[in-house]
Amino acid sequence: MAMTVRKSDSSFRCQRLKIAYVNLGRRAIYGVCLAKGLAKVCDLMAVVSRHSEHHTSWQELPICGYVEVDTPSEAKSFFRFGALLIDLMRAARQVRAFKPDAAVIPMQSPITPLLCALLGDTPVVMFEHDPILHEGADGFWRRAFQWICRRQAHRIVVLSECFVPVLVEQGFDRTKIDLIPHGTFDYYITPRSHAQKKEMAREPTLLFFGRLEPYKGIEILLEAFRMVKDSIPRARLVIVGSGSFAQYREQAASIHGLEVVNKWIADSEVGEFFSATDAVVVPYTSASQSGVIEIARAFGVPVIASNVGGLREQVREGRSGLLVPPSDIRALGDACVSILSDPGFRESMGAEGAAPITGGISWDEAAALLCTACQKAAGVEVLAASCDQDTLGAPRIVG
Repeated sequence: MAMTVRKSDSSFRCQRLKIAYVNLGRRAIYGVCLAKGLAKVCDLMAVVSRHSEHHTSWQELPICGYVEVDTPSEAKSFFRFGALLIDLMRAARQVRAFKPDAAVIPMQSPITPLLCALLGDTPVVMFEHDPILHEGADGFWRRAFQWICRRQAHRIVVLSECFVPVLVEQGFDRTKIDLIPHGTFDYYITPRSHAQKKEMAREPTLLFFGRLEPYKGIEILLEAFRMVKDSIPRARLVIVGSGSFAQYREQAASIHGLEVVNKWIADSEVGEFFSATDAVVVPYTSASQSGVIEIARAFGVPVIASNVGGLREQVREGRSGLLVPPSDIRALGDACVSILSDPGFRESMGAEGAAPITGGISWDEAAALLCTACQKAAGVEVLAASCDQDTLGAPRIVG
């Protein structure tokens, strides 16, 4: 398996910094978006899953090298451990030949610890999306995996400020924690989705989007929607995502105006759902942060979210959306009614969330912060001008 080598773009602004970017998720578009920004400011080598759904996006990046590795999809696949180990050793050799200043792990996978172990003394910058594990994903093996990854990391990146003290309480050195907020997901915007948003005349619509998990508060949302129907009979609720809906079927059977699209949604379809809604509902009972909020922001759609975890950092109360107490059916229903019944309020909040100044950060800004984190991990002198951080804004780095 040969590495594809390309000449570095002479316009790169951090030419001394070389990064091995290890993204082993099959569907993690987060990693692709961040890599696009990072490739502008660093010499980048990408190590990705051979089964990634975004091969074209990876191969179009202006990077110095591209390596694919096998990523088992099921536990039983690990019985092919010999072949897997050979594959990872080959990838690790290519990474070491690249001589990176740091390795970045934007999304962890089951084989992350093994590959990191094979990278020798390369400093590792590890993203931790869920410092507090969600209900149903907090068993012994998941906690052991989290502990191993932390032990291998020279620096840990969190996406929400509220989890910095959490990591400190759990024993991680505060000076080695970096805060890099989630970038705005404009990846899904297409000319078709823009046209659809302008042309659609429809009933007032709420959207829940994402994998159906116990902590997502779907049962709370269903009961809140009953209240919405009492005030706005024409209202619709669209629930979109993969996972089991079986436990909610009885509850949902008597709810009119409910549409359930229970499947994995291709990238090309995402924009159609966000273009056809008036508000996105994120009724989680616990949360680290939400990529769904960042998609809504890109589409100029206001968000109604639980006031938990990092969600309160992504939603500007009364400006880009509304925050409600978690598991509070009445508060959630009232918030939905207030947005659906007031077009002016709804549009102003959507515009506020999408505004570059008051909304989220761009992927270029996130990449500049990550560049600084990598420089710290590598012990390289941090030169703000080298990454144009004077124009991007002061790095939001903790420690």
